[in-house]
Amino acid sequence: LQDAGAQIMMMCAFLLLFSLLQSSTKPWRSVIANGVDSICSVLMVLLLVSGSLATQSGVETSEEVLSVISILVMSSLILIVAGSLAFAICLVLMDRRPKFSWFICHHKAAAAAQARLLKILLQQADRKDRVFIDSDDLKDLDELFNIVKSDVANFVTYLTGDTLRRPWCAGEVTTAFKASSAKVVAVTTPSFLEPKEDELNNLDRYIDQDGGCNLAQYSIRLEDVKWSFIKLLDAETPRVRVRTDSLSSLKFNFVVAEVSKRPLPKQALQLPPLPNDSGLVAISADQGDDEAIASASILVSKLQECLHQRMEGGQGEPLCSLCDMDLSDLYALADFIANSQTIIVLLSVGTMASPQQLVAILEGGAIQLSWGSARVLTPIKSKPSVPEDKVRMVIPMTLPGFIFPGVHFYSAVLPGMLPTHNEEAQNCVRAFFKLIACPLSTHASDQVLELQAAEVVARVPKAARAKKLARASSADGPIIKELAMRTAMNVSGSSSLTEVGVAAGDSDDEGMVRSV
Repeated sequence: LQDAGAQIMMMCAFLLLFSLLQSSTKPWRSVIANGVDSICSVLMVLLLVSGSLATQSGVETSEEVLSVISILVMSSLILIVAGSLAFAICLVLMDRRPKFSWFICHHKAAAAAQARLLKILLQQADRKDRVFIDSDDLKDLDELFNIVKSDVANFVTYLTGDTLRRPWCAGEVTTAFKASSAKVVAVTTPSFLEPKEDELNNLDRYIDQDGGCNLAQYSIRLEDVKWSFIKLLDAETPRVRVRTDSLSSLKFNFVVAEVSKRPLPKQALQLPPLPNDSGLVAISADQGDDEAIASASILVSKLQECLHQRMEGGQGEPLCSLCDMDLSDLYALADFIANSQTIIVLLSVGTMASPQQLVAILEGGAIQLSWGSARVLTPIKSKPSVPEDKVRMVIPMTLPGFIFPGVHFYSAVLPGMLPTHNEEAQNCVRAFFKLIACPLSTHASDQVLELQAAEVVARVPKAARAKKLARASSADGPIIKELAMRTAMNVSGSSSLTEVGVAAGDSDDEGMVRSV
């Protein structure tokens, strides 16, 4: 086009369309950058319009006015661009500290609770530290690798069985080594097995391709992933092993101390005996499952403050995590549970194969059979109302992966575990699983866990007991005796409890279980 006015109109139309596209797509990651881009487009349109007026000979315009407008528009454009650049440079120079002090890379299905407990312990050690776990801090998956690249000071890889097989974890490890200045630490658990050489040479088969992440989309090559895996498992990379000589949550305190290079805890690794106090809130979890132990510790941290306020005047500490105690004496465990005000049983994958967990379930069922509904406080056989100082509450809580026992468990598994007192044991187990179960979603965000903990607090009776109570029922006494004898046999070489526990759950719930 030879006409100057037509050329200017086309330029204005192009800039307006560009501004419309920019405002709808928002190509910049920063809200400020998108705003500056839109303002610059508007100013350029104004500059073209003023220039077109100056070229029109038949239009009566003041040259001085056009000059002033043009100078103002041009000056504003230059100031905005220069000011934006100066602001960005100042941000880089003034805030060089990464946003997160720690990033915990983990496989959520196997270590969600363990990763969250590490976050809690790291923040307790230094409240200024921000710890990244995806359940709390990730809003957009596309931002994950950028966070590792630029906003992390220390990168912790929590290695369980399938951590390196997950594409997101593989991408995080690769980004941490290739494009980040973060210090990398590997934490290995007993379930982790290092990939073999042929697996490293065939990462397209080793890494789960159904994990919802295409690494090539983020410019991460398998050659870089292989190099990063080798470097992660190299002796030069600091490595911390989760201790296997302790059944308590203290093992995670040791991990945090070694990772953060702080003094090791002074507590002994030996498990202390059960306390003599009564009227406590006891939390039972499978001591053979690190995920269950971590879940119990998380629940303790969520309930601690609320229950201290609710149970003023009670004897001793209101909370007791049984997985941090010596539970070798099943009789003492049953008596302690019977004299607890509330027993919270965390139901995990291995619960039905754990003798200690079975004691908690049997005792909880015996309490229900003796007093009826603890929530309504109406005992069976029309007995007088239960005194408030004898209220016992049993609260089942389900962890991810737990399958409720069904027909197969009651007809085949339980009789194999307790053949002599099978009928009495079935009554107790069925009574326990008639209770409404609360979820403990360890893979969810901290806000969800707060709400679930509040639901548990609402179930705990407000009355605190200071005197020792008689057992709710002695009907489970012979059952505990038989369970103790069979457990002793297992320790000496038999494997019945461990093996049958694998088949403890099936999909048929017989209408017995209700979970909310």
